[in-house]
Amino acid sequence: MLRATPNRPPNRPGPSETMSADAAPPVSLRLAHQMPGRVRLRTIQPADANEIAALVDRIAAVPGLTRVVGRPQTGSIIVEGSGAEGEIARLLQEHGAARIVTNQSHFAPPIDQALQFGVAKLDYEIASHTAKSLRLHSLLALLLLAAAAVQLARGQIAGPATTLLMSALSLLEQPQR
Repeated sequence: MLRATPNRPPNRPGPSETMSADAAPPVSLRLAHQMPGRVRLRTIQPADANEIAALVDRIAAVPGLTRVVGRPQTGSIIVEGSGAEGEIARLLQEHGAARIVTNQSHFAPPIDQALQFGVAKLDYEIASHTAKSLRLHSLLALLLLAAAAVQLARGQIAGPATTLLMSALSLLEQPQR
């Protein structure tokens, strides 16, 4: 863990002096979390301990901050200061210490949760459009019964028709939620 206190030594230049034309451009950091007086920033690209330490020093040079902590293991930097939510991020950008990216990438939920949500939403839509007289599992059972009838008409009794019929009956036996 790397810590820096924002109180600069007398020989250390202020932010307006360090962010001159030949200074490095602001580093892009993703805003992971914020609340009044505190933000957690994460590096977008992997960074080693030296790079995190340099970022901590650069951020600590911004006036109005009370504490800056770098965590090289996670690639995160915790910045504390005062003010309303968003004030610290505004200060960092205003002084050229960092460019804050708020919507870097949205992580998709696990596929099973996404499928469960989709099935529940489809069930709700079917029920709302049929005055709750038809639910998803009932509709699937009807489709399976129709497919079983088609297979029976084709003479496919032993395999597909029986399997489809059993699946339809098991759906109809399930209790409604």
